[in-house]
Amino acid sequence: VQPDFVVIGEATGLNLARGGRGRAEVHLETIGKPSHSSSPQLGHNAVLDMMTVVAAIEDIALPEHPLMGPAILALTDIISEPYPGYSVIPSLCKTTYDRRLLPGETKEDVLNGVLQLPGVQGIKLNAKIAQGEHTAYTGATLRSEKFFPAWLYAQEHPFVQSALSGLHAAGLTPQTRAYRFCTNAAYSAGVAGVPTVGFGPAEEGDAHVINERLKLDELKAAARGYKGIIEATLG
Repeated sequence: VQPDFVVIGEATGLNLARGGRGRAEVHLETIGKPSHSSSPQLGHNAVLDMMTVVAAIEDIALPEHPLMGPAILALTDIISEPYPGYSVIPSLCKTTYDRRLLPGETKEDVLNGVLQLPGVQGIKLNAKIAQGEHTAYTGATLRSEKFFPAWLYAQEHPFVQSALSGLHAAGLTPQTRAYRFCTNAAYSAGVAGVPTVGFGPAEEGDAHVINERLKLDELKAAARGYKGIIEATLG
């Protein structure tokens, strides 16, 4: 499939998204030295080093974007090795961070932003982008880095303008905005370079919650909007 245009159906409140934050899954690990916990001075506790790293990360000045808001770096899990400890000073500690990306940010920007922190110098610290692995229906295993770039089109971009025209023709009054979460447009726009917009009913805050919901009137309006975008773009 080689699309000329892509419309992402994620929630926009019937507005038009011309960009979106990306996402990276970052794995950090600190390396210590094991010893019996009755003699901790003979080892080097990797968890204590990771606590220093986590504290330093909390002070990172992340960039901001006028349309997308701030970049995000959120700690999502932490675990030591060996686990359970059974009277052993941990020689390894691993954390996972969810990093929300802004336009132009690269893998190197994300990793160096942590590794070059003054507060982590002298610590044996490794940082990498996590690897994703999926098995296809054929049995083939697909692997790729979990780095999904941000994307943004100018207000004047031809596809943005044709999509707006189509929505207006459908009787809607959209504003342009950007997704705060990551969508499949990170690939279509951010990697493949296919002109992409986002349009859908409901709000971002309605997604991934217990009482996820959708107003039927918005669903019907979205259907008109999709038709309008197609007609305005393809003539």
